Amino acid sequence: MIYYTSTLKYSLILCFFLGLATTESVSGQYNSSLIYGTIYTIDDDAYTGFIRWGKEEMYWHDIFNSVKTNRLRTPDQDQKKKPFWDDMDWSLGSIWKNTYQDNPHTFACLFGDLASLTIKRGDKVILEFKNGALMEVEGGSNDVGAKLVMHDFELGKITFDWDDLKRIEFSQAPDNLDPPYGTPLYGTVLTDRRKSFTGHIKWDLDERNGRDILDGESKLGDQKIPFEKIKIIEKLWGGDAVDLTFESGREMKLDGSNDCDSGNRGIGVYVPGIGSVEIDWDDFTKVIFKKEIEPLPFVSFPEPQGILADVLTFEGNIYSGYIAYDKDEIWDLEFIDGDDDDIEYQVPVRNIKKIVPKNHSFSKIVLRNGEDLLLGDRQDVDHDNDGILIFKNKEAEPIYIPWEDVDEIIFK
Repeated sequence: MIYYTSTLKYSLILCFFLGLATTESVSGQYNSSLIYGTIYTIDDDAYTGFIRWGKEEMYWHDIFNSVKTNRLRTPDQDQKKKPFWDDMDWSLGSIWKNTYQDNPHTFACLFGDLASLTIKRGDKVILEFKNGALMEVEGGSNDVGAKLVMHDFELGKITFDWDDLKRIEFSQAPDNLDPPYGTPLYGTVLTDRRKSFTGHIKWDLDERNGRDILDGESKLGDQKIPFEKIKIIEKLWGGDAVDLTFESGREMKLDGSNDCDSGNRGIGVYVPGIGSVEIDWDDFTKVIFKKEIEPLPFVSFPEPQGILADVLTFEGNIYSGYIAYDKDEIWDLEFIDGDDDDIEYQVPVRNIKKIVPKNHSFSKIVLRNGEDLLLGDRQDVDHDNDGILIFKNKEAEPIYIPWEDVDEIIFK
């Protein structure tokens, strides 16, 4: 029999409970960033747990991509949580009647902005946002039609074919569930132009968590290294190999796969206050992974709001109201897309304070966090923009401002 002193006894008890608290808090931190919810099948069965889109999207900050159809869907009265766009009449035929005949518009949002998905025939999906608003989308990416992997809270891992799905309802994961994946990849990415981005990382636009594998060849042969073992990845001159620094301090040169040579599709970073950033391999220099992770839980993504703005024209006029940017972006969760050379940005409207068209190809984006971006080469920020529709009230016809007449847009 082992006897403990009173002090030692209480110390062990304290350590035990602190250990439980630490485990639960770590588990809860990782859980809060993972996509979670209930899947309803066409057989009316329900399964609840962590959800991953195939081998890709698994976090709330990952992006759902599709294409808008020529119809906006308004909620049934019993679904409507509160008026959106205040008291506007959201038939919005004036937006859609000419826009989509020859020029379909893509749609993208963060998974954390979605309340549910309802799967319809073909590739059509009805998206429900957190404010109760509905939008119909169709195809456009492998996000529609994907196999879904769920870690059910009782049954374990289940794989669903898209055709077996009827509805997915998203929610925050309970803190006491063990996360089924490794820790999220998080850290700072450095680029050739001395820019750096800190946030959640997608390596090769694919690997997202610590249990994912970095493939390559070393002088020892083929290597399959879990990202959770790696502290630093630095691209070598020429771009066809990398130097790894492990958490232990050991170093290794790796090449021979698209994870570590010029076949790499790029490094994605979700940066709070900016949005999603994709850095081309040519512009990438180094990533430093961090163990301290800023979680992005489902509850941190707010209900979408209509885009309220002042639009200033070169003639000196100021028009105020709710706007449809590029004649189709109507919610502040939607993205403004643009490139800065080899760096691609997808910036949610809610992060933007002002947009100033600078010339035929570029616009200045002033963020609410005080940063400025000069973005171009995408329809949202260059001469291909379809212009701005301004709704002053529900009775009046919208005012249309061609893009070439826009001096600046100030978001409220």
